[in-house]
Amino acid sequence: MTTLLRFAAVLLGMTLLAGCGQQPKAQQQDDDHGHGHSHESGQFKITDAGKHHALLTAHRSKKGNELDISFETIDEKDPKPVALPLESFKAEAMTADGQRHELTFEPAPATERPKDEKAGTHSKFTAAAPWMKHTDKLEVVARIQIDGKDVTIRWREFDPMRFGHDAD
Repeated sequence: MTTLLRFAAVLLGMTLLAGCGQQPKAQQQDDDHGHGHSHESGQFKITDAGKHHALLTAHRSKKGNELDISFETIDEKDPKPVALPLESFKAEAMTADGQRHELTFEPAPATERPKDEKAGTHSKFTAAAPWMKHTDKLEVVARIQIDGKDVTIRWREFDPMRFGHDAD
C-alpha cells in the first residue's frame, strides 16, 4: 500500500511539473503570428519576415491594380521602416480558384519611401497586378534574402478590398 501511495504521489508531482500536458505558450501560437498580435493594421495585412514585419496592401485602380510590400521593425508601438538591399524580387500570388500569377516587386518611387534611405536600399516595393479583382482572396508568397538568410514571406487570405484602397 505504501509503495502504491508513493507511486501515485510521484505521478501527481510529474503531472503538475509538466503543466498538465500544456505546451509552452510560444508553441501554442499560430506559426504565422509568432509575436501574438493580429497582424492587421488598417489597410495592411502584416506577416513576419525574418526579424522584421512585411506589410501587404493593394492599390485598386482603373489604370491597373498594384500590390505594395513595405518592411518595418516589429515594434508595435512605434514601427520604423526597414530598408533592405534589394533591387527587386519575385513573388507568387494564388487566387482562391487556384490561378497562379508571378509578381515582380520593384522599388516604389522615391516619393513613397523615407527620404533618409541609403542608396541601394528600399523599404517599399510595388508590383503590377492587372489580373487582380476586388473580390479576390489571395495567398501571396515571396522568397527573399534578409540579413544573409533565405526568408519565405507568406500572406494568407489577403483580401484586396479590405487591405487596400482605390487609387482613382
